[in-house]
Amino acid sequence: MIRPDPKNRFVLQTDLGQDRIYIYKFDAHSGKLTPAETPFISFPSGDGPRHFAFHPNGDWMYSIQEEASTVEFFHYDSDAGGLARQQTISTLPSDYSGTNFSSEITVSPDGRFLYAANRLHNSIAVFSIAGNGRLIPVGDTLTLGDYPSYFTLAPG
Repeated sequence: MIRPDPKNRFVLQTDLGQDRIYIYKFDAHSGKLTPAETPFISFPSGDGPRHFAFHPNGDWMYSIQEEASTVEFFHYDSDAGGLARQQTISTLPSDYSGTNFSSEITVSPDGRFLYAANRLHNSIAVFSIAGNGRLIPVGDTLTLGDYPSYFTLAPG
């Protein structure tokens, strides 16, 4: 995945195989990308960062790790493009022991909830977002389909 930050000053790119999120300065005039002062953030070997989502406030970012089935919460420094780890939380119920690969992640437009898709468990994990950005598990909803790779929220 590759996407600009909310202020369009940096571009972030996941690399599942290298267990990194790369951060580039973005020159909107020329369209060029150059490595940020801290050019990447590493994850534990085998975690596999897949997608990320920014909170509407632009100060918080959430990354989903496909192989680890976790969500990582970061404080985002929009002036430097920096990420500071705050929390790691599983996308799976505590009693689940099977194989899983997480896929999509979305923050609700009002910034109150985060949703994370689980393939093989075939569910969407639901978290409330606390006032400090930390995630609180609410539960999960079965998708009633196999291997959900993508989902979107209906308006309203």
